[in-house]
Amino acid sequence: MDFHLSQATSVFHGTIKEISNKDLQKYTNPDPRNAVALIVLHIGETTEEEIGVARYAIDPDGMNCEFAIVVADAWQKRGIGTRLMNALMKQLYGSGVKRISGTVLKRNSVMRKFVKHLGFTETNIPDDPPILLVTKNLTDQQASL
Repeated sequence: MDFHLSQATSVFHGTIKEISNKDLQKYTNPDPRNAVALIVLHIGETTEEEIGVARYAIDPDGMNCEFAIVVADAWQKRGIGTRLMNALMKQLYGSGVKRISGTVLKRNSVMRKFVKHLGFTETNIPDDPPILLVTKNLTDQQASL
């Protein structure tokens, strides 16, 4: 089995029926100064399959960034998500970003356990009760990931 981590660049908590051209451009052609996507590919003998992707986008203030991550169901619980998140945080080292955050459905116990393992804290969002904000302060220690 051969895996490759490639750099390319809002979280959707459900199915979306349409995506605007602006959002499509944002997700497929990120500005490398403030957005990154890391993609994990499984290279088979005759096929190439994307099995995981993690992204961040730096807020306009430059102090926080939002992340999103997905790993294909068949590839979960193999450390791919952890490696992706650690690579995202390492990518942020030296950028001036102080926090990484994202949103998680309260009922998504697997994701909540995953981010807790990585040192994120949870905060309720009063205006959106089914969603939690998860946040991690970034430090110089992140460079050693």
